Amino acid sequence: MKKESVDQGKTWQNSDIPLPEGCLGLNLYQMAASQLVTSSGVRLTAVYGFRGDEKADGHKRKSEVYFLRSEDDGKTWKCQPMYPNGPSDLSRGFDETAIVEAADKTLIALMRTSEEDYLWQAVSKDDGTTWTQPEKTKIAGFPAHIIKLSDGRLLCAYGRRSAPMGVRAVLSRDNGKTWDTEKELVIRNDGVGGRGDVGYPQIYERPDGKIFCIYYLSTDGSYPHIAFTIFDLPE
Repeated sequence: MKKESVDQGKTWQNSDIPLPEGCLGLNLYQMAASQLVTSSGVRLTAVYGFRGDEKADGHKRKSEVYFLRSEDDGKTWKCQPMYPNGPSDLSRGFDETAIVEAADKTLIALMRTSEEDYLWQAVSKDDGTTWTQPEKTKIAGFPAHIIKLSDGRLLCAYGRRSAPMGVRAVLSRDNGKTWDTEKELVIRNDGVGGRGDVGYPQIYERPDGKIFCIYYLSTDGSYPHIAFTIFDLPE
């Protein structure tokens, strides 16, 4: 549903955004990670949901990524699946997705899959109209937030839900083609508790070049809390 106000928020009008055929409904990931305005002005929001059709063996499809897309600064929107015919590998589902535009205008999508603790990546060269098939990265953690730094590098932060639990980050110096997982940045490694008690980081580059990262975790095994870390990046 689209909500629009033409009187500075005094009243609002609702209008439906039609869903693609077979889509049963959509879920939104965190706005800081999943929303993007490209350099050409296209607005994209990565969401995820399920299709109602079934495979030949009778099993319903896994979750998959959809995009809300506007080419007129939000006046009109359409919803489209990342892969019109579905992902080539129907044995896994993709959901919470972070998107960013690299310095060479390539769009990068890093997706969480419920089948394992690694992020999967797809790229687009046409403002998110079409995407490469997802490929597994070496980034062990989920879900992600990606930003383009002032020097053109990409920084990806994510939660680590295996011991030592915490928050990690990696850099890419080649517009997302590779990620420097061998020099993974440890933001926190003192999390304890259940597998869901850490993560969902959001990262921002400050004017002085330091990185501000906010996230949640539990250090006593019982009560998750919000925390933040400010750190410097390697050259």
